[in-house]
Amino acid sequence: MALDRPMDSNGDTVGDAERISRSYSKALQPLVRVGVTGHRDVADLQRAHSLAAAALCRVLTILETAKWPTGILRLAAPAATRLGFRIVSPLAEGADRVVADLVLGSDAGLSDRVRELVVPLPFRLDYYRGRDGQPGSDCSSPQSQAEFDRIKRVALWVRPLHSQAPKDQSQRDTGYREVGEYVAEHCDLLFALWDGSANDREGGTAAIVRFALQRGIPVVWIPVNRQTPESTALEPETAGPRLLTHSQASDNDLSAAPLTSLDLSSPLAQEALMGRRRVRSPAQEFLLERLARLAELCRYVRDNEQARQGAAKEMRAAIAAGRPDDQILDSIADWIVPAYVIADGLAKRYQRWLKSLNIGVYAAAAVAVALGAFAAIVAPKDGGWRLLAIVEAGVLVSLFVVQWLNLRKKCRDRWVTYRAMGEYFRIGRYLAFVTPKTASGLEFDRFARLYSWSSEPGSAPWFGPVIERVWDCRPDPDLQNRDVAWLRDYLIADWIDGQIAYHEHRRDDHLRWDGIFQRIIRITLFATVLAVILHVVKDYFPAFLRAPHFGWDQLGATLAFLAIALTSVAAAFNGYSGQQRHSFHYARFRRMAEELKRIRASLHTATDMDQLRMHIAEVRRVTLGETTNWFEGMQEQLIDSPT
Repeated sequence: MALDRPMDSNGDTVGDAERISRSYSKALQPLVRVGVTGHRDVADLQRAHSLAAAALCRVLTILETAKWPTGILRLAAPAATRLGFRIVSPLAEGADRVVADLVLGSDAGLSDRVRELVVPLPFRLDYYRGRDGQPGSDCSSPQSQAEFDRIKRVALWVRPLHSQAPKDQSQRDTGYREVGEYVAEHCDLLFALWDGSANDREGGTAAIVRFALQRGIPVVWIPVNRQTPESTALEPETAGPRLLTHSQASDNDLSAAPLTSLDLSSPLAQEALMGRRRVRSPAQEFLLERLARLAELCRYVRDNEQARQGAAKEMRAAIAAGRPDDQILDSIADWIVPAYVIADGLAKRYQRWLKSLNIGVYAAAAVAVALGAFAAIVAPKDGGWRLLAIVEAGVLVSLFVVQWLNLRKKCRDRWVTYRAMGEYFRIGRYLAFVTPKTASGLEFDRFARLYSWSSEPGSAPWFGPVIERVWDCRPDPDLQNRDVAWLRDYLIADWIDGQIAYHEHRRDDHLRWDGIFQRIIRITLFATVLAVILHVVKDYFPAFLRAPHFGWDQLGATLAFLAIALTSVAAAFNGYSGQQRHSFHYARFRRMAEELKRIRASLHTATDMDQLRMHIAEVRRVTLGETTNWFEGMQEQLIDSPT
């Protein structure tokens, strides 16, 4: 049992370091998603396998030597991470299985990488594969069924897009088109084992290639000949893997694509695959950003002893309740807790940096105005203004550098993405107890959005595929009705109650800070108005002030300086508090606490797994919806310039 592990002299469970390393390495491993489309009747399967393996090795090498977006100050640097790959294949006969078999093969340059396979099917499994002794729509013989089963065994999941068999050829064609589009939408690049001919068949290879190109997804063309008599042999110059991109192929005439494709081994293909900075397609930016951020997460935990200790502490806390089956809690903790702690820790680092930058820029702007006013009004004659002007110039240059490098936006973007990803991981930890292994539940698909809480969604974040992959790798607790009592109490105590306490604490914090900033701004503005009034009285009603005549000019200069300086101070506090959005977040946390209290009351009544799943689905809707809304709202927030 997990709680019986021996402890070392520091109180850490023996093997924690190994467990954490194994867990985060698996969850946060940078992977390239490779989709596949192609012909069922490939003439030379062995040659096609060799070409696909060489092409995949070449693509991964290109990506590993590309310039990835790295730190806040450095724009890009070569990767120092060995990339894995995930094959997305429906496992139809021919091309689909050729590429999927790379997960099982021992090809040079691929066998030492992390390899995964997922299998989306157009129809339910028994129709697609067939039953023993009865061929299916894509397994025409017992040998084909055996090959399908051999590859399917290593898949993380096999998931039909439709639970019903097609009733006619039209539905069958639609099913194949939809699964082909699913593959293209869930890959970073598409391998097309294709003879280069175009046709109008719905869901055919040419149609899926066109679909991918129109969305900016790079297509690696593996030229193959077909077994059909009418198939035309390929020209010798198109014998090797080639690259098609949207810029090389016409949307309306794919027959021209082979004539303008690029040899995958050429420098031009490398440049086309990665693109140049500022002119990359959204798909290229999406891939490079995801790989860079995953590498940053792994680097953060490798170089940060405190992060590893935090992950170990959180893993122990996850199983410390001593529930009836510690193995379940232990497997869930191993699966997700280190990834959550690492993402949350890196998010807090960027949040601290953003807070420091925000305070710094608003304070610097106020100081620059005050220095300028002091130099111009209080000390214009004694020569000290020159030094003040130099200091003011230095402050303004610093503000310009921060603004020019866009440091605050970079910190903000990384904070909110790591924070949102960490929240998805944390929520997934509890959803895994009640969600069947074959069901979805943690995808960034916005089905859980609370549409009444925010505007329409923007583009999908780079961590969407990471969340989906982690969810695919979850353990299967397979809990039954007899486990409902302890599981219900565990979810309420460790999840719902903790979330309610957190939201109430954050609600009170934001209310308190909103009041503090409002008071500071009012007091500062009152002092500004008072200085202006005194300056007017000094000029027009000097007798009221009764100041000695020898200090008359100095008093006027001081009041003018205070009027300007205090205004800039009030503006700085107002700008900083506007960035913090305390009143908005107060309302958000208050609403979440009330929603969770309502759900907790109903959750206590659950007596079987179906009821428990129903109530947890409501928790999922609220928590994932709030996380998605917060993420998109924060990304849309304007980072204004205090200058």
